[in-house]
Amino acid sequence: TTSLPPQTRQRASKQVSLPPSLWCPPLSPQQANKQTTSLPPQTMLRFRSNLLLLLLASALALATVSVSASELCQFTQGKIATFQEAHDCFQSVPFNESVRAQTIDTLRKVMQLYVFLDIANKSPAPQLPVSVDILSELDRISRQFYANDFQFQDDLRTQYLRFFDAHTQYYGPVCYSNLQLAQPLGPIAYVENGEIVFDISNYFQSDLVEYFKTAHGYDVTQFAGARILSIEQSSPLAYFKAYAQSDVGIAKDPITRLHITQTMPQPTPDVPARQVMASYWQIRTHRNPFPSSSFVSYELLLKNGSSTTVHIPWVARVLKSYANRDAFLADYWAAGSSSRRSAAQLRTPVSALLGSGVEEKMTPLEDILVVEQNPAERKRDSARFTLLVGSADVSFYLLDDSNTMVMYLNTMAPTNYLDTYETMNKAFKMAEQNNYDQLIIDLTNNGGGNICFGRMLLAYFQGRFSGVPNWGPQDLPLSDLQSLLTETAVQRNVSGTVWSPGFYSLENGQRNPNWNISAIQPGIEHTRGGRRRNYSELLHIRGCGNLGYVLQPAKQYTKDQVVLLSRGFCGSTCALFNNHATLYDQVRTAVFGLNTQPDATQQPTAFPGLQVLDDPDIYAMFQHLGFDTSPQPVNSTDPIPRELPTTASYRMCVREIYGPVNPEQSYPLEYTYMPATKTFAEQASTANTPEEAWYIVRDEMF
Repeated sequence: TTSLPPQTRQRASKQVSLPPSLWCPPLSPQQANKQTTSLPPQTMLRFRSNLLLLLLASALALATVSVSASELCQFTQGKIATFQEAHDCFQSVPFNESVRAQTIDTLRKVMQLYVFLDIANKSPAPQLPVSVDILSELDRISRQFYANDFQFQDDLRTQYLRFFDAHTQYYGPVCYSNLQLAQPLGPIAYVENGEIVFDISNYFQSDLVEYFKTAHGYDVTQFAGARILSIEQSSPLAYFKAYAQSDVGIAKDPITRLHITQTMPQPTPDVPARQVMASYWQIRTHRNPFPSSSFVSYELLLKNGSSTTVHIPWVARVLKSYANRDAFLADYWAAGSSSRRSAAQLRTPVSALLGSGVEEKMTPLEDILVVEQNPAERKRDSARFTLLVGSADVSFYLLDDSNTMVMYLNTMAPTNYLDTYETMNKAFKMAEQNNYDQLIIDLTNNGGGNICFGRMLLAYFQGRFSGVPNWGPQDLPLSDLQSLLTETAVQRNVSGTVWSPGFYSLENGQRNPNWNISAIQPGIEHTRGGRRRNYSELLHIRGCGNLGYVLQPAKQYTKDQVVLLSRGFCGSTCALFNNHATLYDQVRTAVFGLNTQPDATQQPTAFPGLQVLDDPDIYAMFQHLGFDTSPQPVNSTDPIPRELPTTASYRMCVREIYGPVNPEQSYPLEYTYMPATKTFAEQASTANTPEEAWYIVRDEMF
């Protein structure tokens, strides 16, 4: 067994870890006393047990804060803090009833605008299991006992994760996310002899490698390539499946969620340092839970054939300096955070957002890290992967048959649109001149971006305009809040919000005047998740994507000459591009995943929902309509959701998209299972060197 130095073991042994069931007992003592007379004996026995656990949890929570208040929350940006230092700081933030009341009030009100509020109650697709009654969960959280604020914030985060939708999330105050919990060892998974196996990946983050050498005296890279036999005394498959189910969110396909718990390199054969999407288990961002214990126990089979057990502590990467607890709390409250923008600052970017039809300002892959690969594992083969042309966000490669061109596009929000189009035009000119007749478009880990870029890209490949725009039918959910926003937009002649009639074109492509409220309400009744609600007429964002019909590639490919490739994580605008090409143009798709059955299927896309808004953009639209959104004490007569009192934030889908069928007899694409044309099992070669998948797709699908 490889263990930590004695002083490190001593520190770790002081840590008292609370299981989630102890952190959040179901009732406070006051609430329980009111219900005592109506509870049967067996329920009373369970309650007394829970009450005892509650008291124990409170005592243990106090016991885990092992330093004085003056020493809490002292962190230096760029440094590595210990698990205990992060834990003590988080646990020291007291629970605040006013914060809870205002937060829950805002979330309850704004959820009227959530387009999947009803259907999420019961998913119609058995392959995409979702069952979330978020309003009931908010009611429960409004009554729950919490020993500190972090427990309250984490409960909200957990409930939103159950939507399995990267477009619908709740994030705690920014002070918590400025400490990023991490493990130095990243798992990587693939299928071997019909079973899913897990190794320690060859990708390491240099700051963590250096920290463990300095602080603990050993080199974590020695475990590269080791087989994980068990983790936390469980099989790695069972362990990561459980984590994928409870703490990943992001995607509804269970196979995709499992894949996201693993290290996923980007297919870039021409660069020495590869971009890697770090495991959503290894790196704990604002989406992921605080670890329940201070270290992870691994049983490993090393590459030399020997086995060992190692206990690796969690550490915290410090993203912002704090001198003390007061400085930390300054980033807890909305008024004290540099990340909270004023209303004046918000209006300009949001009007630009709406004018250009941007669906989201950033890809949900801000967790991508450039990490160092083990040099012994990095072997370039320029003959098999010839770089034709590339820019920051798109690259084109030629395979060794001199016939198959690969376009690797890692975002739908290019850093430079002109460079991207120039690169594409150069590549397709080369394809036309040299007769590259097969095209693979690799969308691995493409989290989306600008909807108009996605539509222009579709138009670019589709060729000349046929008279049928490349959009899909969309609608909005109707509610009392939506009605207030729409009617106010008409009265004030404001056409630049999601709820303004003039923001849209009709199904026939004609621009809808802002006074024509009938395009939105009274709408059409649908039953979703066992609930009835009216939704708007079918609508489209006006003036988005037609430029692509002007920018024509030198070489046009037919549907049989193209395959779209992913690992299941092609999200948002990427999903829009993929799904439209599949549904309307019959382009084939391929997905690599952790599948062990020959007839297994998997979706190539994730969270296709459509229009996502982050809370600053929602408030900016409310302000544009003349509503006050400043944080206020709870007022049940105020219909407008107020800004949160803390730097917590949320995002949600407000408009949904359908496929090319009658929406009255179908479901939105977010809840429609659409498997890839061909599903491949991830192999050791494709997991570690993802561009190897290009050859498999070429040989199997052309």
